Amino acid sequence: MPPNWNTDNISGLVSIGTHSLFLSASGPPRTSSSSPAVIIEAGGGSNQIPYPALQRLLTPFSRVYTYDRSGFGLSQSSPLIRNASSMASELASLLDSASIPGPYILIAHSYGGIISREILALRDRDVKGMVPINTMKRIGPLTRDFFHLKLFINILREWIMSPPRG
Repeated sequence: MPPNWNTDNISGLVSIGTHSLFLSASGPPRTSSSSPAVIIEAGGGSNQIPYPALQRLLTPFSRVYTYDRSGFGLSQSSPLIRNASSMASELASLLDSASIPGPYILIAHSYGGIISREILALRDRDVKGMVPINTMKRIGPLTRDFFHLKLFINILREWIMSPPRG
């Protein structure tokens, strides 16, 4: 039986067609279609390893996903040219391959902010919020609300406990 990335606390390689990316899922199961998937987008030269404190803060009340971009950590190298657009496309493929539907809340560190902006362009209807951490002051054309981390954690906790209607 294949892993259920929306309910199981697991880590492993997920094929996106051209190669495989390492994905980790933790936190309570996503039992509602309105429950957001929190995706941590690492900084430019990093994998998912530096974010355990952030995960500990979020996993009591939200489903958190971290992954290693192509060529980092346990992920395989990509045959694609490395730019923010291709990295965002690979993340979109990873979410599809692992059957992780929106809504998404993206936490972006450093260069991850540029990749997250590309994900916003690809998945505008699915991205419900972004949290830039040490990224550019202006993260592009803002089509959603953007939060500071402390405010974000409080808002997310409230949203998980009583999701918005409609």
